[in-house]
Amino acid sequence: MAQRYHTKIILLLVTTTLMVLLSGYSPQTSTEYVEYIADIQHQALIMYWKNENGDILRTIQNLKEHVEQQNQQLLFAMNGGMFTQEYAPLGLYIQQQKVLTSLNTKSGFGNFYIKPNGVFWVSTNNKAEITPTANFTLTKNIRYATQSGPMLLINGIINT
Repeated sequence: MAQRYHTKIILLLVTTTLMVLLSGYSPQTSTEYVEYIADIQHQALIMYWKNENGDILRTIQNLKEHVEQQNQQLLFAMNGGMFTQEYAPLGLYIQQQKVLTSLNTKSGFGNFYIKPNGVFWVSTNNKAEITPTANFTLTKNIRYATQSGPMLLINGIINT
């Protein structure tokens, strides 16, 4: 069985590098990061790559417009995973229980390939986990997943 490290999602974003769209939130100028804790038992955590026409969404603004067209409200958004130059996920990507790109266990250059890298995934019963790629097992109960690297924390210890 894969070793799992987190039972709740904590997302930290450096505000100088990522745009955050959080309904009713205005960061203070002295804040260096934004923290948002999602309770996925009561909030929908959804991963998007393309719209229903197969067009890559590319920006958070496009995502915001996309969900609003579906009469939904975007509360929080962030870039997740690593992408190729063609804007395709570099590693595993699962959306609505469909594997759209496969697990990447290759060696290479860049952050993605620094070991260990890992898979963030959400099950069909809304449990979120982060599993090292080497320990990850694909099952039918994974609703969403994205692979990235390197893992920054392992068992609560900073990965150096």
